[in-house]
Amino acid sequence: MDPAHDESLLDLQPARRLRRAYSLALIVIAVICSLGQVVVQQSLKQSANDAPMLKQAARQQFLAQRIARLTMQARILEQREPSMTTAQLERNLREFELAQHTLLQGSAQLAVVARPGSELDELLARTSGPHGVVMREGRRFLDEFDPELRGNVDAPSEVVLANASNAVWLESDDYCREMNALASGLERALITRHEALANLQLMLLGLTLVALASMALFLFRPLASMVDRAVQSLKDSRARAEDMAETRAEFLAKASHEFRTPLNAIIGFERLLLGTELNEEQRDYVASSHRSAEHLLELVNGILDYSKYEAGQFVLDPLPFSVVELVEDVIELNALDAKRRGLELRFDHSANLPALSLGDPLFLKQVLINLVRNAIKFTPEGEVSVRLHPVGTDTLRFAVADTGVGIPASERARIFEAFRQANGSTARPFEGTGLGLTISKQLLERMGGELKLKTSPGRGSTFYFDLELPTVESRSWRDDERPHTLTPSAPGSWKAGQAARVLLAEDNAVNARLTRMQLEQLGFGVTVVASGEAAIGELPRGDYALVLMDLHMPGTDGFEATRRIRGEGRGNSHVPIVALTADLSDDSRQRAFEAGVDAYLTKPIRTEELERALRASLDADRQRAASSIR
Repeated sequence: MDPAHDESLLDLQPARRLRRAYSLALIVIAVICSLGQVVVQQSLKQSANDAPMLKQAARQQFLAQRIARLTMQARILEQREPSMTTAQLERNLREFELAQHTLLQGSAQLAVVARPGSELDELLARTSGPHGVVMREGRRFLDEFDPELRGNVDAPSEVVLANASNAVWLESDDYCREMNALASGLERALITRHEALANLQLMLLGLTLVALASMALFLFRPLASMVDRAVQSLKDSRARAEDMAETRAEFLAKASHEFRTPLNAIIGFERLLLGTELNEEQRDYVASSHRSAEHLLELVNGILDYSKYEAGQFVLDPLPFSVVELVEDVIELNALDAKRRGLELRFDHSANLPALSLGDPLFLKQVLINLVRNAIKFTPEGEVSVRLHPVGTDTLRFAVADTGVGIPASERARIFEAFRQANGSTARPFEGTGLGLTISKQLLERMGGELKLKTSPGRGSTFYFDLELPTVESRSWRDDERPHTLTPSAPGSWKAGQAARVLLAEDNAVNARLTRMQLEQLGFGVTVVASGEAAIGELPRGDYALVLMDLHMPGTDGFEATRRIRGEGRGNSHVPIVALTADLSDDSRQRAFEAGVDAYLTKPIRTEELERALRASLDADRQRAASSIR
């Protein structure tokens, strides 16, 4: 990955500046809205205060007019019911006085708020004169009806009543005009306030729109640009990751080919040697070598599959297998190493274990081999034992115990880390990469188990795990799906190909010799060429019943040679072609069948597997020929 590109991804300063600017813009908008809300609330409060004032002013107008009417009515009714009229006039004068005081001084009970020094206060002051005259003349009018105040005169003075009544009437008109002016002032104030609120709302809306536009211009556009760059960066990173995955896959394919090609020769020649006359000691040596080679092949397969696991390409391959035989094989593979170190290697298991279980034998075996070898390496003396017992329906417990140095409590968590061993006394005397426990732990987790540890420093350790391995009936599986034994079977007895010739295209001389010997054991005549181009040239010159085509050869490889043979159509375009390769990848298999091969064999190739593939391909070719004749 480009370092400069990494630095641009890690540079967070522009994002921080944008975040601060965005926060500031939100604060500004919030302050504007808050201030506007405060102004609106104050204006609404002021309007609420004006409503009781208007109501009180209207009542004062009503009382002034009523007082004038009552004085006139009292003059008319003075000879009949003067007491009732004067009582009403007395009550109205008291209300008139109290209401005026409320307007001037305010009243919490009536929600009237006094506003000294305001325009309203000036308007109220102008009503004081008419109000005083109405009150004075109204009182004088009432006093004239009081016998004690008028010197026990039998009847009120008509002149006094007329003057007082006229004065009340005239001043009440003036008072009402001033109150109308007060009400008009309050109404104008309300209208002005409402207009100001409308303008304020427009201003707030404008400021908010300006703030949002500024955010869109100065914040959202840079932010969108940053998002676009981040998306493009992620796309570039994904493309690089895909390129790296493709490179990794190519490396695994090449590594698989380079490892398995020599192993094909080793295992194949050992199998051929086991088919010859050997004394007991020689046969034991060759069988031990063959078992080690088979284990090395499984180890290579396991490492390659673990690499696939790291790359997210690991797929469990459940097969029926014998758990007891698998553990016995692990014991046998490590017996010589344990004996050389003076250790006893034992296998303890229950008698009621299933004959066949369903699981991934390759990775289970790899885990057990790692644990046993780890135990042998860290056990100076004593024994190493593998224990196998059922702990539930279809669940087995595997345990590898030793009498070695044990693991200190402070180091127990670190031993499962890659390339780690326990520190202190257990670190220096023992070699190793420290990868075995890490691989075992991760493989077990993928298989649904968990690697656990019991240990005591100086007394040994026990690594154990539980796996669910369903029991299967042996008759429910085909013979070719059952686990292979370590002892190679003898070459097949099928001799139908004795008169047939096979064209073998193989660039590796050792593997070419091995495959030729296997074919001759099966009764075929063999012609060997070292390239795909040579195979294309040789095929028309001989009567070949079948072509064995190595896929990876210099120059014209097996893929291209197969395509050209199928495409040229010289009468041999339908000759069976069986692919030979050390590449286990799905891509290689797909490319081979797309090129036109009839079968696909992976190295190392057992003689019986080769026989089955040749038989199937030749039988299919005979059936095609018979169909074309009919």
